[in-house]
Amino acid sequence: MKRFRISKTDILKIKGFIEHVNEMAETSFIKHCLADKKISTNLSWDITNGTTITTNAPDREGLTNFLTYFRQVYSNDDRFSARRLCNIVLAFKLLEEPYLSNIDTLKDEINALLKQKLDIQININDNCIAINNKDVLDLFINGKIFHSDEKNYETLSQVRKLAIYPFLWQLFINALISIANRIFKIKNNFEKINFEKLEDI
Repeated sequence: MKRFRISKTDILKIKGFIEHVNEMAETSFIKHCLADKKISTNLSWDITNGTTITTNAPDREGLTNFLTYFRQVYSNDDRFSARRLCNIVLAFKLLEEPYLSNIDTLKDEINALLKQKLDIQININDNCIAINNKDVLDLFINGKIFHSDEKNYETLSQVRKLAIYPFLWQLFINALISIANRIFKIKNNFEKINFEKLEDI
């Protein structure tokens, strides 16, 4: 029976993932989180200015810089996708235990987090829509930060008018941090791979 080997392309993808996550760790957003500064959002209102949202998160530039790296390892369509690379590592058993089991657990945790239904609904055009963490991430990443998805951009334009908007923003930040933490752990386990041995095969 022929034994399949991991391709050099996939090895380069795993190495690229490690490099991307290391660069993500150097962003001001992550350094802000590591400094134990809990990111919070506050809502205030007065008769003159209406609703004002304030947050102690890093500025737009700092968040955008972080998301430039994050979305490349978060999206399942990207070549550096954490979940796709986890599947490759698991399929070829590129790690010994307990690291291999760690990868399986972390991948499942990310999938569960993305599918987790939130205890709120958004009302768009008189339709109440149940949402999960993935919906919130896509809404802000592709609709607000990068404007790469017209549907998310239009939805967010309507959501911004709702009283629930600041709470959605806080849920977005919470989901970002939860998934980023697991991506960092995946990277730490990937670093245990014996790349020299793989390249000699």
